[in-house]
Amino acid sequence: MAGNAREVVRFIQERRKSDGFEISDRINITWNAHQEIVDAIDSDLVRIQDETLALSMVRDASLALDQGDLGLAVKLVKAL
Repeated sequence: MAGNAREVVRFIQERRKSDGFEISDRINITWNAHQEIVDAIDSDLVRIQDETLALSMVRDASLALDQGDLGLAVKLVKAL
């Protein structure tokens, strides 16, 4: 699962960059994923939040899943 958690961090960091967030911006994350990724996030949530500067990570089953290899959908919002 550690490998999947690293992939989640990489995925979120790439989205932070493509969405135009500053390196120091704190964010709130809404996400959805396939069960294998859900398990990885659940088991390493604190580290993922620390590495991505996320104040919160909330699962939303209504987010359409990415059709790529990871099977993860995220919505990032700058924290106030």
